[in-house]
Amino acid sequence: MARSHTPSIFVATTILVGIVALASIGTLAAQQATAPHLLERSQNPEPAEASPAKTAARSAAPCTLPADVSGDYAFEHENESIEIDIVREKNGCTLSGYITRLGDRDTDNNTPLTYNFSNATVSGSQLTFETKALHGTFYTFSGTIVRGRGPAREDAGYYVLTGKLKTQHAEHPQPLVTSTRVVRYQSLGRYAP
Repeated sequence: MARSHTPSIFVATTILVGIVALASIGTLAAQQATAPHLLERSQNPEPAEASPAKTAARSAAPCTLPADVSGDYAFEHENESIEIDIVREKNGCTLSGYITRLGDRDTDNNTPLTYNFSNATVSGSQLTFETKALHGTFYTFSGTIVRGRGPAREDAGYYVLTGKLKTQHAEHPQPLVTSTRVVRYQSLGRYAP
């Protein structure tokens, strides 16, 4: 008896699948059907690549830094560093990274602090970044990366991050305290691959 019900279950399932398919096609057709209308220029869904102004802004100064400059650079004291990450893309480079240093105040003495980049750019061989504020302090850098004295990329000092570093302390209720100086931070050694 079980076999006699099998064809009717098969027929019922086939009919149900057909009804669901027709309902789906009707819904899809209704979603895709739009009434023709004119678009104003500001509403034109033009791809970004088709706009010369947008393309020019994106590729105004292609990255000219060497491909292997990403990595750790020594910072102010031992066990402090700047991580520079440059990613090459179709229309230039993107810069990200952070500064890691040890706290020197009563509340964070010898505690590792990480200042993530909040705004970073690469234009030609110039790079700039500003960090997020942490405990009222943030950093701004503008400069480049040049070849140093290290004999091989694996050696410390193969590259040097050089430029102006601005340190800013924003403590309430005191006003903003700023110091700017020229810096040269050597790349840290790498392990050979």
